[in-house]
Amino acid sequence: MDIAPGMAGLTILFSALMGFHCTLARAQTANIDSGQADSPVLEHVLVTATKSGAVDLQGVPLAITAISADELNLSGISSIKDLSLLAPGIMVSQNVNYGQVYIRGIGTNNVFIGGDPSSTVHLNGAYLARPSSVFTEFLELERIEVLRGPQGTLYGRNSTGGTINIVTSKPTGDYFSKISAEWGNYNKKGLSVFINGPLGEGELAGNLGVSSKRREGYVNATYLDSSRDKLNDEDRLKIQSALSWLPSDSVTIELTMDYFTSDETPPTHKPTGQTPTGGVPPPPLIPARINDPWRVALSTAPDFQEESGGVNIKLEWQINDHSLLSSITSYRQLDFDLLADTDYSELTTLISSISEEQTQSSQEFRYNYDQGNFAFIAGLFYFKESYESDIFVQILIA
Repeated sequence: MDIAPGMAGLTILFSALMGFHCTLARAQTANIDSGQADSPVLEHVLVTATKSGAVDLQGVPLAITAISADELNLSGISSIKDLSLLAPGIMVSQNVNYGQVYIRGIGTNNVFIGGDPSSTVHLNGAYLARPSSVFTEFLELERIEVLRGPQGTLYGRNSTGGTINIVTSKPTGDYFSKISAEWGNYNKKGLSVFINGPLGEGELAGNLGVSSKRREGYVNATYLDSSRDKLNDEDRLKIQSALSWLPSDSVTIELTMDYFTSDETPPTHKPTGQTPTGGVPPPPLIPARINDPWRVALSTAPDFQEESGGVNIKLEWQINDHSLLSSITSYRQLDFDLLADTDYSELTTLISSISEEQTQSSQEFRYNYDQGNFAFIAGLFYFKESYESDIFVQILIA
């Protein structure tokens, strides 16, 4: 039996749950009679993508999809690239290591400096400005919300197609921990650890998660100027942490932090047009290896290194039964270096090197008022971005 590279694998999950979870589960089961057990139950899912606080998904009059953590785990989805498997109308493509998000067919091909997306990605309500920052690993999420556009009123001019909001797991007052181990072909190994619990006495809780994934490359490369003859490898580290504090019954403060680093080869391509109008030189200038999809010929070994992270502070004050005041403060940083053979052959005609450094900070204030038949949202949003990009392209003209 032929197995496609990167597809075969085994995931083992160990969970240690402490507290009263098992007792509560037994009590809930005992209260359901045989007639109720056979009846379908509509699950209530709370979403925040509408910026009206936590509301029931069934009562939102918008084209929105909410994907729970259980659905993500059962589907084996660990990156935003695979969201199209669960959310219709979405496509996330990868241009080298830049993420291109399309919702309802609306997106952008301009991923370089000066370009803005037409469909956005948010992490805990904070905007991720650079396309290269959306491909981090998922680690203990609460849910993912996909809001189809146009959504310019709530999310600005870059959300014509819509927006994706990634919500990480919130700390709770229950002790529990999770350990997940992953193994697959091409020496794929992964380990993630997540712990949650109260911190001292009072209304303070926290969680911490660490995930590491490695895999050897499965694309054979020849004529490289390096010993790295296997491409499309993987070496990633993700750290995620959160604190939750309830100073009073009406005030909630949440602090979330994340860090991500990777050192791997970016996806590569190979020329296939070998006719007089195919667009590339014919053999023997480019060896005929078209029949082998897992072999390429390059003049330079591609490489990609990324380091990114950020901190997010969210404050919610329930002033009264009708009024909610929210504040989201965010700071993020991104650095990456990319080297790619962009003629995709062993000819040294086109070699590209890109280095990017980016910092961003944002502040959002939002006031929600809802009193039956009358409701409104008012807000103020501030965003500042510092972005520096060095692009070097080596072109050989004979």
